[in-house]
Amino acid sequence: MTIRHLLATPASLLLLSSALPALAAETADAGDETAAGAIEEVVVTARRREEALQKVPVAVSVVSAAALARQNIQSVVELERAVPGLSSQGQTRDNVSVSIRGQGTGQQASLPGVLIYLNEVPIPYDQLGQSVAGPGLYMDLQNVQVLKGPQGTLFGRNSVGGAILLQTQRPGPEFGGRIQVGVGNYANRELDAALNVPLAGEKLVLRLAARAQDRKGFTRLLAEPSHPGGLRMDDVNYWSLRGTLSWRASDSVTNTLTLEHLDSENNGTSYVLHRLNPAGNAAVRYPGLAAQFAQQQALGIRTRIASSLDNSSTRKYTFLTNVTEFEVSENISVKNIFGYMSAHRQYSLEADGSPFPVSEFAQPPGETFRFNQYSEELQIHGVAFDGRLDWIVGGLYLKNPTPGFYNRPAITFGATVINASRFGSESKGLYTQGTYDLGDLVEGLKFTGGFRYTWDRRFAQSRGLNAAGVCVNPPASADARCTLTGDTRTEAPTWTVGLDWQATPQVMVYGVSRRGYRAGGYNALNPNIVTDNRFFDPEYVTDYEVGLKADWRVGSVPIRTNIALYHQDYSDIQVTEVRFVNGQQFNSTSNAGAARINGGELEATANLTPDLQVGGFLSYIDFAYTKFAPGANAASLRAQETANRPVHQYGLNARHRLPLPPSAGEGSVFANWSWRDDAGNTSLRDGVIPSYGLLSAGAEWNDVAGSGWDAAIFATNILNKDYVVALSAAFETNGYTSYSYGEPRMFGVRLRYRFGGER
Repeated sequence: MTIRHLLATPASLLLLSSALPALAAETADAGDETAAGAIEEVVVTARRREEALQKVPVAVSVVSAAALARQNIQSVVELERAVPGLSSQGQTRDNVSVSIRGQGTGQQASLPGVLIYLNEVPIPYDQLGQSVAGPGLYMDLQNVQVLKGPQGTLFGRNSVGGAILLQTQRPGPEFGGRIQVGVGNYANRELDAALNVPLAGEKLVLRLAARAQDRKGFTRLLAEPSHPGGLRMDDVNYWSLRGTLSWRASDSVTNTLTLEHLDSENNGTSYVLHRLNPAGNAAVRYPGLAAQFAQQQALGIRTRIASSLDNSSTRKYTFLTNVTEFEVSENISVKNIFGYMSAHRQYSLEADGSPFPVSEFAQPPGETFRFNQYSEELQIHGVAFDGRLDWIVGGLYLKNPTPGFYNRPAITFGATVINASRFGSESKGLYTQGTYDLGDLVEGLKFTGGFRYTWDRRFAQSRGLNAAGVCVNPPASADARCTLTGDTRTEAPTWTVGLDWQATPQVMVYGVSRRGYRAGGYNALNPNIVTDNRFFDPEYVTDYEVGLKADWRVGSVPIRTNIALYHQDYSDIQVTEVRFVNGQQFNSTSNAGAARINGGELEATANLTPDLQVGGFLSYIDFAYTKFAPGANAASLRAQETANRPVHQYGLNARHRLPLPPSAGEGSVFANWSWRDDAGNTSLRDGVIPSYGLLSAGAEWNDVAGSGWDAAIFATNILNKDYVVALSAAFETNGYTSYSYGEPRMFGVRLRYRFGGER
């Protein structure tokens, strides 16, 4: 796809929009909920106000609470099965880096390119630039909204790739609730509950929610130091509690306070030894490794040979959000959004998949990565010029206080280097955006413009120590305690400008351009790298997107198609490269050059009959470097153009309501197929995660015989596909490759009782 093609696209979409009504055999309004079999309207907050999805001139994918349950989506990793252009990767299953449209691939010292929000508050990230939003947060949600492209004006911190919005269920005016239990294979046990309690009529309402899951791991580990008899890795063990208090102080003032805690502890993520070079470093240093590799091949991927350390992963998160809304007048309202988030994380990981200390990250007892975040955002929203202008102005202040030093031992061939580090950050932003109705010129035409200026500060300190905690080969710029300090300040303007045209009540065409920016930083985890590469500059993204959102009919069949095509100019790209200093391996983030990204997405839904709905999505991402910075390894970077950027993705889904009499309740069966392309580093042996497709299905019977009871069965990865979700490709350097595999076939049964207002 070239610039010329993209510039031609608006005209093509306009022609398509004018042709759509002619395709319809009937002229019924597809957006009218009273029309027979009409597709349900979806409300989103992509522009910080509630709007119908089909009226929002940006690409947004929405997964409802019901769809999350049907597809058994319980974390952001599984969200890629339902959202085009989204992919994820990470060292562990609990913390991952998310990419949207090829933007956001996790870099060690960078801010995330895609931010996750809980009740409009950005969720913090860990020391590897990975979001802390693991399993347990996806409970009692209204929906999940995925915004595509740079979010440079309205949403919290700047993000170059997009945003994922998690909105929890708000308290309702009626007493009611639900309790759900589930069981499944691998001794899976689940509990999910919610209770809505009006404390003072509609003025003061409390909603409580809880979720817990305990499931045995699907990978058997033969032994580790503390468990010589073995245990099961890749298990799930967490509980989470949430309380939301809504207070309507008056007809014009509402306050919503949400407090949530998540506690998770499991046996860690397994890496299985996949390939061994008999003449490589690992096999030469540890002669017994060849026999261990032969044993691993005989065992298969669901049983792992012994580990040389205790693998584990522990997470403890506390989130508090407070949203106050004040209607000043009929045309002006004020919203204040406060957030506090605290996270404690501890993990140990053996990346080589062997019983020898080839490549390990061993967490010392009692050593925990801790970080806090405070955020304060004030918005003023209004309408003017007889309702033709809808505007918003606001400001954000966000701070991650600098904690104590976090010691992260890295063990390579038995030699330990402790990367001791700590970091903090501060972000300030002022923004404004408005949409003006140009209907006096062209009916249905609107213009949107937005501007933001952001100031970022990032502070970090690091020390490189040996296993005894002694400074080894201190850099010349280190202080007397072997400490390097980095204090970076960056700032940038970002903007949004676009036109949208409601061609008919069912068809909207839009074009938008946005500027995004990711702050620069300091390689805090790499104290021994060369001095001139400790700092890196901000990166920038300018995108151009055109889209078509249409509801139409073929005969009596309502169909919804949302199409988006985009081009992105990407400069000063932050990438992480492997460097060797004093015989030790380090990852270093630097600015690599420039690239362009072309792509497109299609989402479609059709109600073939009143009881049968089918849908699907398709995405395409074409990433290519156009320029390289001095000293950048062009061949290596080109080989990584698909890293966490699968070129093609698609999904298909269907749901059929069963012909039950109304007195029996409502039953349905459903199925979902999702597929993603190869992605990875083509310059490395086994450096590419192979493509894979996953099939899931289930059935549900709601309000059984009018009793308030619901029953459901679910199954994921029905074909029991063996697929890779992460890898450690060190064949060229250390003579081995190890894989982390996705979940095998999972199935189970859930029973739920709903009462009061929940029915």
